[in-house]
Amino acid sequence: MENERTGTGVPTMLPKSRRIAAASALVILFSIGCSSGSPSATNGSGNGNAATNAAPVVDTGEATYGRAAMRLQMKYLPQRTVTGGVAFAVDAPGGPIVLTSAHIVATMSKGKKLESVSIVDGVSREPLCRTLGVVWAGSAFVGFDYSKDVTALAVDGLSPAVARLKLATARPAIGARVRILGVPSDGSSSQVAIDGIVTVATSLRHEVDIDPNVKGRGLAGSPIVLVETGEVVGIVQAVTAKQGRAFVIATPTEAFIRNVPASKPSAQPITTWTGI
Repeated sequence: MENERTGTGVPTMLPKSRRIAAASALVILFSIGCSSGSPSATNGSGNGNAATNAAPVVDTGEATYGRAAMRLQMKYLPQRTVTGGVAFAVDAPGGPIVLTSAHIVATMSKGKKLESVSIVDGVSREPLCRTLGVVWAGSAFVGFDYSKDVTALAVDGLSPAVARLKLATARPAIGARVRILGVPSDGSSSQVAIDGIVTVATSLRHEVDIDPNVKGRGLAGSPIVLVETGEVVGIVQAVTAKQGRAFVIATPTEAFIRNVPASKPSAQPITTWTGI
């Protein structure tokens, strides 16, 4: 929080002794105001330099929704490994499945054949589970229809530390407050939460307005959850900006929730997933 300094000048018409006393009091008060509510941080030099070297606080959303966002790591033939895009787990009757945007694989393939897909930590790049195969493969968007841009993966051994999100059965209301649970493209955090407001909600696409200063690179595949319930109402397809407005285009949950398997899913080989 910034301290407002307007009106802190000392009136010059006071006697000199009173001006000195007033100035001293203001210095003390201003010093207290600057440090109020901020924990002291030491840098090892012992000079009491408060919070100079402290890392910025990142709102991860983990306290409310758990650690949900994971990274995809894809290997193509001939040799090419790409880490990018976001995936997240949902509970299914036959065990958790992992959802992501279908277009990610096609976008990053550069024409090469897909060999494998791994679900990894956003920072360490360590595998978080074993990918068994594809439960269902969506397709890239056509025109304004983003409803099929989602793919589900069967996994095994997913850590209990990774949250299993719930899919919303109803369309979000216009004006609903949501949060995007993504992974920064710079690898500075395993998860980050981005606030937004639903401005478009149809069976083909959702749009969520976000702060224009937020960096949206690498968010494709991220879950969009309702602030109040934590249920997933959409999956980030793209982030765009025009005329001072930044917004997320999303695949609606209602378009694919019917595809969640009612029993243990039969997974197809990962190499059959083209994402297109």
